[in-house]
Amino acid sequence: GRLTINDITTRPDLPFQTIHGKDINIGYTRSAYWVRLTIENTGNEILNWLLEYAQAYAHTVELFEPTSQGYRMISSGNRRPYNERPYDALTCVFPIHQPPGVAVYYLHLASHNRIALILTAWSERALHARQLQEYILMWFAYAFLLAMILYNFVLFFFIKERSYLFFVIFLFTNLIFLMSFDGTGFKYLW
Repeated sequence: GRLTINDITTRPDLPFQTIHGKDINIGYTRSAYWVRLTIENTGNEILNWLLEYAQAYAHTVELFEPTSQGYRMISSGNRRPYNERPYDALTCVFPIHQPPGVAVYYLHLASHNRIALILTAWSERALHARQLQEYILMWFAYAFLLAMILYNFVLFFFIKERSYLFFVIFLFTNLIFLMSFDGTGFKYLW
């Protein structure tokens, strides 16, 4: 990741590739990736929409939005505190206010985890509806795991069988893994 937005926008020789398909899995890498998005607003008014990068555990996700003075950087990812994200979501979501015409956006991705190009354009209403569905399922799963942890800990406490304690530890580590994988741990715990 040594290239800057100025390098990306001023060098026409850079090998951007057209991506065919919905989701592209790059895999585990220490390389940084740049994604160029050319978006056209065919309406006569400013189009307000949300761009989601769907990996909650990405380290650095930066959107470069065109302005009259060049490009404005909007940062997200788990290297920044959650309360500094541009939009309150478990994944990296960027609010876009696009005037009529064609605009070119750049997305800079860098992570020590798996990188997949899973980008989705949302209206605010559609994203909220999807988030509500996901949150209900996640918190139901978390409540079930917490109930199982509590139940097996009570069994361990009264029966003194070590296997119940091992099962409690197993369930707790699974709970922490799920919370780190879907972003709730980053939002609520660390």
